[in-house]
Amino acid sequence: RVVAETMTSKSHESFRQEDITPRERAAADQTETFPNVVFCVPPGENYLGEVNRALAIWNKQGNFVFTSSTGLLPQEDRTFNEDSETVPASNPRSKGLLEAEQAVLAAGGRVVRMAGLYNTMRGPHSYWLKLGEVAADP
Repeated sequence: RVVAETMTSKSHESFRQEDITPRERAAADQTETFPNVVFCVPPGENYLGEVNRALAIWNKQGNFVFTSSTGLLPQEDRTFNEDSETVPASNPRSKGLLEAEQAVLAAGGRVVRMAGLYNTMRGPHSYWLKLGEVAADP
């Protein structure tokens, strides 16, 4: 079962057509937990609180994936990897992403830093969505 939590019901019909159960955040049952959670929300007000809210519904029987940004990495030569150090948080967005990453990692989750501009139709996530089911840790 796949559940998509949204702020409004605007896209719920399209989720239903894909056999995804939509629910509005305001009406969400916070006692229900899930083995796998993907948090893909741009930084905003009370971002760390939203990440902690998502961590609370993860039952740790699967994976928690937090989508972050390579914008946290040095941009001089555009060469970096998972061991690259982040740049100091110079704005509220960067600070929020770094705090969120730290909370996710401390809880045992995973952070994926995506590069480039993306939206619902364009970006690295579109590749994974086309695959359908992806095997978890071997």
